[in-house]
Amino acid sequence: GSFTATAFVAWYNGHPDFRDAQFNLNAETVVVVGQGNVAVDVARILAKTRAELEHTDIAAHALEALSSSKGRRIMMLGRRGPVQAKFTPPELKELTALQDCAVQLQPGALQLNAASQAELDHIDSKHQRDNFETLSEIASHAAPSSKRKALELRFLQSPKAIEGEGKVERVVVEKNALCGDAFAQWPKGTGETETIPCGMLLRSVGYRGRPLPGLPFDEKRGTVPHQDGRVLDGDAVVPGQYVAGWIKRGPSGVVGTNKPDAFATVDALLTDFHEGRLLHAAHADVSTLLQARGVRVVSWSDWQKIDAAEQERGAALGKPREKFTSVEEMLSIL
Repeated sequence: GSFTATAFVAWYNGHPDFRDAQFNLNAETVVVVGQGNVAVDVARILAKTRAELEHTDIAAHALEALSSSKGRRIMMLGRRGPVQAKFTPPELKELTALQDCAVQLQPGALQLNAASQAELDHIDSKHQRDNFETLSEIASHAAPSSKRKALELRFLQSPKAIEGEGKVERVVVEKNALCGDAFAQWPKGTGETETIPCGMLLRSVGYRGRPLPGLPFDEKRGTVPHQDGRVLDGDAVVPGQYVAGWIKRGPSGVVGTNKPDAFATVDALLTDFHEGRLLHAAHADVSTLLQARGVRVVSWSDWQKIDAAEQERGAALGKPREKFTSVEEMLSIL
């Protein structure tokens, strides 16, 4: 069937809701729709060998399933061109270091229209130029490879239909052309289509924040207006309300990008607390309320025990950790 990339990552990480999800990992061809960092992560995991994965913190059931996979071809589709792709340079570069998977581009994939060339040449487009340099290196190694798997990056293509009898068997894609001025281009279908045989399709095509009742919201950007993480209502700071992550800055970056982002917000919160701008501190009240409701709270010391147990389980297998894949299993050690 068709699964989201989010579901695949949750399965890979052992999330209990997806622990028994049946992905068609033996499909000869897997199509990943999207060209952001999540799409790159999914393609990279499908492309890696057992040796590349077994010393990571991948969940055991996912490692076994991926190791026995018979898939040989992975395809990433992007509706716009290589200059507009959303993956970041380090993540793209990692694809070129895969042990047994050759990264490929379609012939002519790096031919740019005038607007895309203007975007690439702009003084603020270092990110795009770094990506384009890596893509050019990939294109220069276009000779047949002896590697067992192939990962093909396709630009200017959009899925139009998924075909099959009760399961994914083919995906119909349409070739696009970019229209509009630099930094405001959009893809327009040309009517030229191709049918690609594939046994699994994963979609990773973007994210947009949603408003919460009573909280200011920027409909255009899909984020909560803020100043240094402090929520804004117009030009006024809303006391006691803070944001971090994608709802603060939009869907960009990698997991590591969220860490300094969160630190900055917490710094603002602590500054407000110490300067008396918060009405009260509710830690004790929250703890009492949760206890009264019979909620099982995992404390910092509890988390340290869980962390130590996971690392101990992993050490026996030569891994950083062997993660618990259900809440019940995790809590059983406390």
